[in-house]
Amino acid sequence: MTTSNVPLITPLSALFLLLLLLPFFSKVLALSAPRTFLVRHSDNHFESNGIWTSTGNRETSSKRSTTDHSYQLWTETYHTIANPLGTNLVAINTTTTTIQVNALLAIKKSIQIDPFGALANWTNEENSTYCSAWKGVDCDEMGNVISIKLTDLRLNGIINSKIGNLMHLSYLNLSGNSLSGNIPSELMKCRNLVAVDLSFNYLDGELSAGYIYTLPKLEFMRLSYNSFSGLLPEVPENSCYSLTNLRITYSNLIGAIPSSLNRCKNLTALLLDFNQLNGSIPTSFGDLHQLVVLALQGNQLTGNIPNELASLKNLQILALDYNNLEGPIPTWLGGITSLVQLYLQSNQFTGYIPSQLAFLKNLQILVLEYNNLQGPIPTWLGGITSLVQLWLGNNEFTGNIPSQLAFLKNLQILVLENNYLQDSIPTSLGGITSLVQLWLANNRLAGEIPIELGSLKKLEVLDLQTNYLSGQIPPSLENCSSLEYLLLNNNSLTGTLPFGFEDFTTLWPNLYALSISNNKLEGKLPLSSTSLNSSVVFMDFSKNNFTGGLSIQVSGSHLSSLRVLSISYNQLEGPIPSWLGDLKSLQVLDLSHNQLTGPIPQNFGNLDGFKVQSKNVSDPLGGTLNNSYAPLFITPRGEDMGEEYSYILLETTYMDLSSNVLEGEIPIGITDLIGMKYLILSDNKLEGGISPSFQFMEELEALDLSQNNLTGVLPTKLPFTLGTFNVSYNNLNGAIPTGNQFNTFDSSSYLPGNPGLCGDVINKPCVADNMQPTTNTTNNAFQIFDYGALWFPLIFYSSIWFSTVFY
Repeated sequence: MTTSNVPLITPLSALFLLLLLLPFFSKVLALSAPRTFLVRHSDNHFESNGIWTSTGNRETSSKRSTTDHSYQLWTETYHTIANPLGTNLVAINTTTTTIQVNALLAIKKSIQIDPFGALANWTNEENSTYCSAWKGVDCDEMGNVISIKLTDLRLNGIINSKIGNLMHLSYLNLSGNSLSGNIPSELMKCRNLVAVDLSFNYLDGELSAGYIYTLPKLEFMRLSYNSFSGLLPEVPENSCYSLTNLRITYSNLIGAIPSSLNRCKNLTALLLDFNQLNGSIPTSFGDLHQLVVLALQGNQLTGNIPNELASLKNLQILALDYNNLEGPIPTWLGGITSLVQLYLQSNQFTGYIPSQLAFLKNLQILVLEYNNLQGPIPTWLGGITSLVQLWLGNNEFTGNIPSQLAFLKNLQILVLENNYLQDSIPTSLGGITSLVQLWLANNRLAGEIPIELGSLKKLEVLDLQTNYLSGQIPPSLENCSSLEYLLLNNNSLTGTLPFGFEDFTTLWPNLYALSISNNKLEGKLPLSSTSLNSSVVFMDFSKNNFTGGLSIQVSGSHLSSLRVLSISYNQLEGPIPSWLGDLKSLQVLDLSHNQLTGPIPQNFGNLDGFKVQSKNVSDPLGGTLNNSYAPLFITPRGEDMGEEYSYILLETTYMDLSSNVLEGEIPIGITDLIGMKYLILSDNKLEGGISPSFQFMEELEALDLSQNNLTGVLPTKLPFTLGTFNVSYNNLNGAIPTGNQFNTFDSSSYLPGNPGLCGDVINKPCVADNMQPTTNTTNNAFQIFDYGALWFPLIFYSSIWFSTVFY
């Protein structure tokens, strides 16, 4: 049989077969077609808080950016397909996308509180926009998550372990939240991490060497301001190649500093300050030749500064303050000529300042205070002309203040307080026109205040208190228009105040504290209607010879910020002006030991500053003070107030009107001052009774009403907080209450005086019926008379009834 050439598949059958397979090809094409992702790149690279400020917190100042890094994209995550138009499209691996979206959703799920709704659109419904619209997420061109930045959002929760699935993550910044729990070990899976900032949270648990030292690309790690426990991990061998910046401050780390940190050869900044680290500074740190910043302050480190640190020739900032280091200041420090800032304060260093420090020509900040250094202040310090801050206070320096310091034309802060310096203040200091703060308190300086100081137009702080200065206050100080603190108390200054002081609102518009107490000044106080300034917080004119009365032509609103006013121990007379009752911020008022007359103003009940209870007291610089007893205002640095200010504390509310000639009753509004802690009204001519409302002054610790003309009975209740109570030398009567606080007072609280009082505490029994003392025959005779007076009407009317009935 002959076979014919008939095609196996005819065109018609081929077309039919194609129609049958069309649905299958459609699915294949759908799976391989590129999905569209909108990819955005952040213009803001990972930012880390900078190194130091010239004053205050050195961890949180200037900002700098890390350098850009190129990312090697994995070729497995995409492929190209030629479309009919010939355009190359980028297709992203759907599996990788799903893993990343799920990781981000898991991170969100671990956040219990999101007060600003920052993660509101992190949802499955919007997962196609995770790169373009999800807050804080940045991706590369392939849709890989490379950066998460969720800072200062008050997020509360934990860091989910799924973060380890973000394999391309390079930058992670979750600082400034309320995250807690451990740092998940899965973070080690993020092998592309370059920078991590988890600072300012509540993270706890022990730290792992894995995510600190072993991530191959990690350069920046900041874990400061957390609540970790345990030791700083040792550095494994053959690791920590890329780490340049390690910051774990204020985080409760304990134990010794690992000597193996010298394996991190590229470290330029190592900040471990304000933890609880102990032991000595590792000598191996001498191997960290790239170090620019070494900050170990605020720990419990002991021993000497190791000589091996002399090899750190690139070091610019060395901060070892607030430890227990001892011995002399090393001479080799003079060989680290790159040093810009040197902090050694609050240790136990002894001896002299080494002359080799004169070679530090780049030094801008030198802080050596609170040690046991001695000898004269070196004259060669005047040759380090780059100095901006020089802190030598609270040591044992002797001699005079060298005039060579006047060569420091860039100097802004000079602190020489609490030493044994003597002689006069050099007039040449007036030539340092850049000076902002001058601290010379608590020395043995004598002579007059140089008029040349009036040339310091930028001066904000002038602290000359507790010296032997004499003469008048120079009128040239009126030219220091930037003054905020003028502290001249505890000297022997004489004469009247300069004429311009009568209008210090104009002179010093930013004045914060003025203290001229405990001198020999005279004349009238500068408290007139034109001499008030709403920025003034502290004014102390006490212990002088000021005379006259307090002006009544004043509006208390001009002193809306005033918290402390002391005019005690002068020779003032006349009434207490009512404008004092309008000082809404006042917390300390001392008018004692003058010759003031008249009543206590009724509007003293309006003193709102005395109504604020300690749990609600706020720091003048912001924030709530949690039982903080830091000194108030007498020095802006918060140290060494002096004995006469020991009672002035941030939480203290103190009113002393004692030793005057005040009359009338105690205003009932006084008992509305429920935040009052000390109320002293003794040695006046006050009269009337003691209000039962004193029991509502729940924070009152001392109440002295002695040496007045008070009458009536004692209140039956007093605040539980009351520790000192004195009503002696009055005319009170009745039984002394018992129980609660009354059981804590002895007879000196009531005697001498008060002959009408009775009670066991003063050994005068009280009669049950009328609560009168029965200690002598005279009193008994009066009692018989009193009983007769009670019975006589009954006998009289009984006799009339008897005569009517029987006669």
